[in-house]
Amino acid sequence: MEICPISNYKIKTSENWIFSAKNENYRMEISIIGNNILSVKNIGYASLKNSDYSWPEIEKIIESEFGNTPFFLMHDYLNYKGAESQVRNNYLKWIKTNYYKLLGVFFYNTSPFLYFTLKSGKLLLKDFKKVHILKTYEEVILQIKKHNDNNFDKHNNSEKTEILLQENNSFISNKNTFYKVVKSWTNTYKSASFETFLINGNIIIRKYYGFFNEDLNKYAADTLNDIFTEFNIAKFHIYVELGANAKMSLKYRIDTVKWYNEMSDRVLTTGFYNLSYINKVAVLIGKPFGKSKRLRTNTFILNNLNEVFDKIDEFNTPTLLKEEINYDFLQKKSKAELINEIILEKNRTAELIDNQQIEIEKIFNKLAIISWYEEYDFNQSEIDTRNSPFSDIHNSITLIQQDIKAILNKRDALIKKAEESEKLKTAFLANMSHEIRTPLNSIIGFSDILHSSINDTKHKRYLDIIINSGTHLLNLINNIIDISKIESETTHLNISNCNIFEIIDNAVNETSIFKPNILFKTELPYNLVMDCDNTRIKQIIINLLNNSVKFTKNGSITVGFVDNGNNILFYVKDTGIGIPKNEIEHIFDRFRQASNSLTKLNDGAGLGLTIAKNFVELHGGKIWVESEVNIGTTFYFTLPNINASKTNFSTINTSKNVSLKLKNKTILIVEDNFENHLLLEELLTNNKIIRAIDGENALEICDKTLPNIIITDIQIPKLNGFELFAKIRAINSEIPIIAQTAFSTQEVIDKINETGFNSYLLKPIAKKELFTILNKLAE
Repeated sequence: MEICPISNYKIKTSENWIFSAKNENYRMEISIIGNNILSVKNIGYASLKNSDYSWPEIEKIIESEFGNTPFFLMHDYLNYKGAESQVRNNYLKWIKTNYYKLLGVFFYNTSPFLYFTLKSGKLLLKDFKKVHILKTYEEVILQIKKHNDNNFDKHNNSEKTEILLQENNSFISNKNTFYKVVKSWTNTYKSASFETFLINGNIIIRKYYGFFNEDLNKYAADTLNDIFTEFNIAKFHIYVELGANAKMSLKYRIDTVKWYNEMSDRVLTTGFYNLSYINKVAVLIGKPFGKSKRLRTNTFILNNLNEVFDKIDEFNTPTLLKEEINYDFLQKKSKAELINEIILEKNRTAELIDNQQIEIEKIFNKLAIISWYEEYDFNQSEIDTRNSPFSDIHNSITLIQQDIKAILNKRDALIKKAEESEKLKTAFLANMSHEIRTPLNSIIGFSDILHSSINDTKHKRYLDIIINSGTHLLNLINNIIDISKIESETTHLNISNCNIFEIIDNAVNETSIFKPNILFKTELPYNLVMDCDNTRIKQIIINLLNNSVKFTKNGSITVGFVDNGNNILFYVKDTGIGIPKNEIEHIFDRFRQASNSLTKLNDGAGLGLTIAKNFVELHGGKIWVESEVNIGTTFYFTLPNINASKTNFSTINTSKNVSLKLKNKTILIVEDNFENHLLLEELLTNNKIIRAIDGENALEICDKTLPNIIITDIQIPKLNGFELFAKIRAINSEIPIIAQTAFSTQEVIDKINETGFNSYLLKPIAKKELFTILNKLAE
């Protein structure tokens, strides 16, 4: 038997494992390397006629050599001349069918043509994370050997655990806990079924398939009762697998809530794993956990079966931290109360640090007035602590210095911990914003396209609701991020010379859309250009307009400004319900609204006015409100009159609808999200659209055909948007490159501008903004 010189693995071959076509144009050779590698060597041209017969034989080899044990599949294509498309499609289907058995798929010794075929095909998209292309046999063997060496003791991976569970075998968890399948049950009714496994006497695993119904649910309950009776189980762990094909009926969720309530004293830990997106949403919004809409403190959402046993291991060996957590305290507090307590704790910590610093300075001041010259000559020799009358003082000072050092070290540790916490919070909020903006881009964008293409009034109204709701969600996440930055004092302004008319016009257009019962007016004596932060001023006006819209069901809202000499006075005036006098002093407090009661009908988190006030004050201005109940409200704010000038209104485009002038151009869209790509393709009609799914793919396209315009997302695989920009600019300095991103932070926008992009678009992408940018490039 041959030995692999790289890994010292044995290589097993057989004459029966060589498959040749009758015309000798194609041959496939199979070998087994070590315990978990299937090697396939392809020679010649693979057609449907001369190669398809070999795969059933390979299935037999896999069954006899590996059984249900996962394995690596490696392909040698050194002398491979290609394959018919149907052969490739059949092979793709085979990988999909056997994907759960595969630890990895490696292609090596590929020709440039075959490399391109693999790279551009479906095999290496994100659906096949285990598929890789390497250069040589040696690289593949070394990679697999490294995996085998690292996982020698971790023989219980998730796939293997599933297999052992199905076969009613014993297995060991990642933390070396021994588990044994005591018994299993299978129940089927019509198109639905479920499996139940009892493990170690008090662990129940349930796996559901198909659509739940009342009869199946009754069988499930009866099975559990039989288990409790037969095995005399008092307290237990129970976890449920709800895969993509498992659908929960309302009746099932109601029955499950009742069952959990009845069993609450007996359930040790519980949860779900392998959830589809729909089932995960159903669990997270509080079903099947009752009206509290919170997960029970011992309920978990997990990815796979291994995580289930890890969680049970943790429960059986509780840590000190788990014992110290007071879940009841957390559950009794509202979100607003918790945020206020965090702010108070932050202020108390800052005050403690300040007080410590003051005490330290006092001690040093006292030390400074002690004269040492009587016992301490000019060469600063050490004090004789044995005979000196100052020795006690010296020892006391040494102790004080040690205390000071300990205080300073503790202070530094607190500061470092606070900074790390702030970084984690900022990163979390940025990612949350990105994950919300990405689907909103499709929801709002396609709804807008449908709205302009249908005439049915009823359906247009439905689309209005979708767009308004999406915009409301977008404003809410923006406000949460802004208030977080304000509290951490990390907000900064990006001052430039801004056109005030355009800012007000855009703010009014965005706010007034689909609000037919309100008349929006502007009172602008002239067009004003002045130094300010364009984004922040627009947000101030939008927040004030949104506040007026909430309290003005019918009537008018007016936006305007007047020149007061040293400053510009802006105002937003509405004819809404007004604000009671006793509530005006609190109107700019966070989480506060006028008529703040449990029965209020107005949307919003109470952050918009707080953010507007902070942005105004960052500019060096002031903000206040005047209001009369049942007559209306006017918000005023001032901005310093810095580098202000007047321009002609005739030079400004005030149209709400902008048409795309760009035609017959080749536009490369670099976007890994298919829905976002499709939206841009729909908007950019009359142009040739090319799609790249990652940065490397975009470079390959540019090498062959240079587009007229490139629109690239910032967060893309292989090369991010900034890296892609640098590589394209190295070969072409003139092609316009537009960035698009769901990261709305000022840091990302500043980096886009500093990098040199021709322009940028924030998701959700506004059609008017996209067309305006492209029309400028067309000119």
